[in-house]
Order: sequence, then structure tokens, then C-alpha cells
Amino acid sequence: MGLRLAIDLDLASLSVEEAASLQEQIDAIGFFEEHEINQQQVPADGFQYQITVERDGLVRSVQVQDGSLTEPLQVLVNDLSLRARLQRRTG
Repeated sequence: MGLRLAIDLDLASLSVEEAASLQEQIDAIGFFEEHEINQQQVPADGFQYQITVERDGLVRSVQVQDGSLTEPLQVLVNDLSLRARLQRRTG
């Protein structure tokens, strides 16, 4: 089992610009649309990501791995990973 990196974000705690950026990223991948987000097997040395979003009373979780990330999904994963690392440092 590898290193676990997690973050719990409430958009109300972010600046208007940061919240809007995350909302746009979530919309860009069609997070709540009726389709499957590609969920391939994780390579032995790859990373696995679980993303859960709650919006307007709806909750959806997806689990994705390296190699199955579309460009918009990679942008969201990079953003969330950076925020989680910064949160870990500032504790």
C-alpha cells in the first residue's frame, strides 16, 4: 500500500476565483453526467485517485488510475494533489 494523500474541500472556504476554477474543472470532465469515467486497472507502480464531489445534494465518487486520465481529469487531479500537499505542509 502506498502513500495516502487526501483533502476535504468546501468551496465556501475558498476564494471566489478558486471555487470557480474547481467548479469549471469538475464541469469540464462531466463529473455528474450519465457516463462512465474510464476506470482502468492501476499499473503496479501507478497512482490511484478517488474523487468524491457533492453538489446540489448529489454525490458521486469515481476511482481512476494513472493511464486512464483524460486531460481535463488530469488537470483536476493535479490541482487537488497540489492543494492536499500544501495542506499537509501547513497542517
